[in-house]
Amino acid sequence: MENLDWALIGLQLFIALTALSKRLDSVSINHLSIKYLPINYFSGTDKPISLSIILLSITLIYASLTFFISLTGLTWLVLLAFFSGIAARHENKVLKNSCYLLTVSLFLILGFKLLPGFESPLLIENQILKAGSSSYHKTLGIDKVLAGLVVFVIFIPAKGNLKWNKIPSVLGLSLATAFLVLSFGWSTALIKLSFNDPFNWSFILYFIFIQVFFVALIEETFFRGLIQEKLYQIFKPYSYYYNLIPLSVTATLFGLVHLGGGWIYACLSMLAGLGYGVVYQNTRRVEVSVFAHTLLNTLHLLCFTYPLAT
Repeated sequence: MENLDWALIGLQLFIALTALSKRLDSVSINHLSIKYLPINYFSGTDKPISLSIILLSITLIYASLTFFISLTGLTWLVLLAFFSGIAARHENKVLKNSCYLLTVSLFLILGFKLLPGFESPLLIENQILKAGSSSYHKTLGIDKVLAGLVVFVIFIPAKGNLKWNKIPSVLGLSLATAFLVLSFGWSTALIKLSFNDPFNWSFILYFIFIQVFFVALIEETFFRGLIQEKLYQIFKPYSYYYNLIPLSVTATLFGLVHLGGGWIYACLSMLAGLGYGVVYQNTRRVEVSVFAHTLLNTLHLLCFTYPLAT
């Protein structure tokens, strides 16, 4: 069991390092080129392999060697990487759009745990974090997390630093989203105010780590990076529908996938999705909507019963 715990810690660190390395995608290993890989035939690129793709490969190999994914699971992820690469880079529109649909479909199937070959190790076992809270149970859905990581690294374009003049609006929109969603949740008695702190700061830091890399990054990659961004490409820029449709569609879908928590919870999720969508629309950067998502969940933990009130 001790070896499994260390293996799980290693996997979590590899996932985090791979995601963080996306910011360094301008750094390439020049003598290793994608043109030597089969994907180049379809993607039409001869760019050198980025640091994030190298780390992603290491992460997938590590997960396989430590038995968190089987050979079957690894095959699904390689297929997802293959489809993502074509959807992101190929010049043939028919092939590009076909692989985009395959990417979305396979991401969803893996996200709903419908394919074999993946473990779901326990991160936090049923714990009552605060008085009056329901129990908190968290597993690492490796199929969903690695699917999100694959798409984030391969499909989502790397961008430079966020402009300074965007930071105030990002902070304002993120805080406004958190305030509205948590206020609505409190008004419906789904959550209750609770400033008691029975857990230490090491737990809070680990909670934030989980939210960033295993929750927010995966969900924002799918809803904002895949769906919302594609809708922007469909509608003519600066038209009435350009801003309205992508926001409303992704917010509705985000609410629907949280319907398992009930209609009130789904409505809260829809409102949150709308806020994350506005933040993304303002910057067109997945990592910024990840920040807004993580901020809301962290304020929820610190100021209210978590995850829900009993």
